[in-house]
Amino acid sequence: GRKTTSPDGKSTAHEANGEIYIAEKNKTIKNLTRDPALDIHPVWSPDGQWLAFQSNRGGGDWNVWVADVSSGKLAQITRIIGNERVIGWDTIGNLYIDLGGSQLVVKVIELETKLK
Repeated sequence: GRKTTSPDGKSTAHEANGEIYIAEKNKTIKNLTRDPALDIHPVWSPDGQWLAFQSNRGGGDWNVWVADVSSGKLAQITRIIGNERVIGWDTIGNLYIDLGGSQLVVKVIELETKLK
């Protein structure tokens, strides 16, 4: 599956068996998502605090979720019927989600509130 390195180079996130795992340089591996649904396409925030990903949990439609890498807390960001989305971060940590013709921007402050 897809593998991506954290901004500080100390960890990698990879998808395997429908889950997203974080592997630390010290060889510790943890399952970040732990759900029977498919969790795919992990993308690190610029500070490495969060990981955005797509999941079909809760009904089969692909939605965007964000995980706090340290605590493991998850928050569902979108509730949209449809397919996979292109997601990315800007340099200050705002999350961008392609909605197919328009774009959703989730500000850092909103993510902090959802992941408290």
